[in-house]
Amino acid sequence: QNVGRSWNAALSLEKPFSNGLFLKAAYSYGEAKNTVDPGSIAAGTWQNNPQSNDPNNPGLGFSSNSPGKRLFVTGSYRKEWFKFGATSLGLFWERRDIGIGGLTVLLLIVLVLIVAQARASRPR
Repeated sequence: QNVGRSWNAALSLEKPFSNGLFLKAAYSYGEAKNTVDPGSIAAGTWQNNPQSNDPNNPGLGFSSNSPGKRLFVTGSYRKEWFKFGATSLGLFWERRDIGIGGLTVLLLIVLVLIVAQARASRPR
């Protein structure tokens, strides 16, 4: 059966600042649908795939490997020391769902922080 399909869309924003700060946020969403999620053994394909109609012609549904939603935010700070070395500190936060679960989107908060940092780093 040649009826499965998948798609994914992504958006990312990043901003390096002259004071050594770097911020990045990204969001992606994708779906994968198929008729049968095969297991590690052939019998699992039939035992774990209940069908309300014809089991030899299953309907299209979400795959167990559907990517769902993903949001991550990262930031780093780099500090030069005496013009011969540097130290970097970075933080990373991620929230992802496998399948069709829910996700609390914090993208607006990230955008507010980016704008606030941009305004604070402007020369006066």
